[in-house]
Order: sequence, then structure tokens, then C-alpha cells
Amino acid sequence: MHVRGERQVRRASANRRAAWFVHMLTTVSVSLTLLQIERPAQGETVERELLRSAPAVLEYCREQGYQNIGVLKFRVRKGNERISDRVGTLNTFLAERLEAALILNNKAVGAGPIGIVRNASAVAAQTPGANHTTEEGRQRLFEAAYPLAWGNPPPEVTPDAFITGLAVISADLREMNIGILVFDRQGGELKRAAPVLQAEVGIDALSEIGESFALRGAFDDGAPKLTETQLVQTALEVKTQKVVHPLQDAKAPVSLDVSYDGRNVAIEFRNGEAQIPEPNEKETVTLTLRRNSQVTDERLAVVIKVNGENTLFRERKRDLDCRKWILEPGAPPIVIRGYQKSDKTYEAFRVLSDDESLASELNYGVDVGMISITVFREAVPEDLPPAELLSEEDEDLLAMTRSAFPATAPATLGALKEQLRGGARGGGRTRGLIESGTEAKGGIRIVEFTPNPTPVMTAAIRYYQPQRQ
Repeated sequence: MHVRGERQVRRASANRRAAWFVHMLTTVSVSLTLLQIERPAQGETVERELLRSAPAVLEYCREQGYQNIGVLKFRVRKGNERISDRVGTLNTFLAERLEAALILNNKAVGAGPIGIVRNASAVAAQTPGANHTTEEGRQRLFEAAYPLAWGNPPPEVTPDAFITGLAVISADLREMNIGILVFDRQGGELKRAAPVLQAEVGIDALSEIGESFALRGAFDDGAPKLTETQLVQTALEVKTQKVVHPLQDAKAPVSLDVSYDGRNVAIEFRNGEAQIPEPNEKETVTLTLRRNSQVTDERLAVVIKVNGENTLFRERKRDLDCRKWILEPGAPPIVIRGYQKSDKTYEAFRVLSDDESLASELNYGVDVGMISITVFREAVPEDLPPAELLSEEDEDLLAMTRSAFPATAPATLGALKEQLRGGARGGGRTRGLIESGTEAKGGIRIVEFTPNPTPVMTAAIRYYQPQRQ
């Protein structure tokens, strides 16, 4: 009787969650019924849930007779805030990771594999009137040609359907529910393509949703190792202003200054968020990274992203897997004037005019207007998990999060899968870069650095507030 009663309680809880999520989805013109939504599994990462959902999404597309599909950026809602396409880099990353998951799970069935477009949002951004939240805007998306992710050269197609989604993050930042949605050229509302997913937000995702935290006492002798739940709690305390923002904290391991035309820009802190004014067109933007010598004398590694792209080689990966700026003890500030392109050259940050900013907003999605900084300590052996044989799912998970799509599309789907999986095997997590100094303008040198997987600080700064929601 006791076990039976527990199951009844769980079932009631699941029904309440399902009803709540249906209500959320209907706010973006999605028609779902309570009976369609099943209770999702708990405790997994967002990436693993996306990977596991990919076969169901592909099967749905085959049943509908779709030959070519594209994946568009997701919309996100945090707590009681309104649904937005610019919460943080998560909006775009969800689409990119689902696209990779679909490719890795794609197989030749019947007439062949389903064709998958590479970066459909980039084409959608250049399509006048395209907007997957309205019926008219959805039809405009089918008026453009999109390149497939493989082929020699990759053919351009008009997809039969587009995949997108809505992610809802709980107010305590711990849980994320994701609806994967589809619409086709026949018109009508968006439909559910797979069971609703439930995942933990996790420490990796905090910077992707624009949240900030700093681990107090992380450098003290005998500092306790915190659980992931406790780490996420530190971000909630910043959000609710129970503790100061990391960029206000004198005990933070690093600081970041932003200047326009050589003038430092004052950071304002509102509702737990750091904000700066938008730069004017043609102003030179410079970022200056400094270490706090009063906090620690150990080496630190820092990932700085602008609009979701790493300032080192414009990587679009998890912070842990990106190349990092290395701050040695006693090192002078690192001045970043743009995206580093090689060991000696960089591409200066360019400020867009108002018209350009609005035009590119669909392309970048929520990435527009965000500077993020994530700080890692150097790992000691006990920080790293023991090496072990990976399952096929784990290998594909690494391919989703570590690998970048090749600049030139491979000839076949099989070749593309191998390149994604090969990029994950290469890892690249033990390489960092140090600024060489004024004698080599824009120069850097590569050093070995293995980061502790848990960052000690993450901070986000918004510098651009788009007019369109």
C-alpha cells in the first residue's frame, strides 16, 4: 500500500507538471493536449536529453514523409520572465546541439537518410519577414534555399519542415523543460516532435543563460568541494541579489574592464545583472582582463566570449572545451581588441549600426549583446575523473559539445559523422594561450593547461538591448 500511494503521488505531480508545460507551450501558438505529454526523466544534462530525443524526432519526420529538414533557434523562458529569443547563448546552442544530434543519429532508411540543413537560422536571418512564431512568418521561411550539411558541393534545398523548440527554466535555475516542435510547409500551428524533455540546468549552462556566480573561498586552504546543486544555488543568490555580482566582488579572482575609444565604461548592476551602454557606431571596443593577485597566486584560465563566440578563434563550444586565455602569477593585464585569428593576428570587434544590429538579431538570436567570462583553476590529478572506455552514446555526446562543424562540408553524411566524432576525440582541453606582448602586435603563444572542470567564476555583461523581442 505504501508503494502504491507513492506512485499515485508521483503520477499527480507529473500531471501537474504536464499541465503547466502545456500552458507554457500554448503561449507561442502551440496546440498540445495534456494526454500527449509524458513524464520525462530527471537528472540528466540538456545535451544528453537532446541526444536521446534525436531518434524520435527523426522517426517523426520519416512518418510525415519529410525529405529535408532544418533546425532553427529555440526560445527560452527563465522563471516568471517572458519568453525570449535572447536569454543568452543557450537559444542558439540548443539548436546547434540538436542539429548535431540529428546528424549523428541519421541513417539511410528507405530512399536514404533525411537531409539536414546546416545552420538554418543563418539563412532565416537573411529572409525578409521570416519568423517561426507566426503563421505568415513561417511561410516566409519556405521561400528561401538552405545548404545541406554534406555534399560535394552541398546542394541547396527548401526544407519540408523546420524543427525548433521552447525551453522553460525553473525560477530556482535547477531544472529545464524542453519542448521540441515542428512545422511544415502545409501551414498551421507547431506540433510536438518528441516527448517533452526534462534536464538539470547544471553548472555548464549557467553562462549560456546569462547568469553569474563566483565561488567564495574557492582558493582557501581546505575549501570544501561543492555539489552541482550548491553551485547553481550560488548563481541564484546573485540573481536574487543576496550576494554581490562577481564583477562587483573585490574577492573575485579576475576582473574585466570594457572601454569604448579608450574610455572605460561604467558597469551598472540591475536585478542581479551587469549592464553597460551600447557602443556607438565606429567606436573601438577593447576588453581588458586582470587577475586579482590578492586572491590567489596560481595559474588561471579564462574564456571570454562576445556574442556567443570565443575571442580565441571564434569557437562556439562549451566554455570548458574552448581555448582559454592563461593568466600566470604576476602576469600583466591581457588586452583583447578583437577575435584572435592566428598566433599573430586578430579581427577587431566591429560595432554595428542600429539598422545592422536589428538585421543581424535573427542570425545571432540571444547571442546579440552579450559578453561572458568564465574562469577555471588548473586541475590537479584528483580533480579529473579516471579514464575509462566510452559508450557509443558518450562518444556522440562529446561530438555534440566539443566538435565544431567543418568549414567545408564533407561529401557524405558518413564523412560528416566521422569528422564530428574525430573532433571530440582530439579534445583540445589542455591548450591555452598567453598574450606575447607589444613586440608582437596581437601575438599569442600556446601553453599547456588542464582546467579543473568546475569553473570558479562565471559572469555575463549585457551591452545591447534589441528593440524587438
